[in-house]
Amino acid sequence: MTDPTHTPLPWTLHGNHYINARIRAGDTDIAMLADNGKSIENGMANADFIVHACNSHYQLLAVLEVAVACTAPSTAWVKEARAIIAKARGKE
Repeated sequence: MTDPTHTPLPWTLHGNHYINARIRAGDTDIAMLADNGKSIENGMANADFIVHACNSHYQLLAVLEVAVACTAPSTAWVKEARAIIAKARGKE
């Protein structure tokens, strides 16, 4: 895997409402939460989802790659798993 060019992980969610909610990497703000026209709870849940997904992305991808490598190519889920890996790597 090549080194990522995004802001280093882990990312964290700070704040509890639209005015000061932000995603941070260390002391650096990398994203601010915008009003999505829904509830504050919905917006915060979306931001929390982004943080958790980003922080676990590389570990989940690595585990899936190992599982594919240890499984017979003819196994039904392997084709789908390879497509997911390609998508996650930006090769789709």
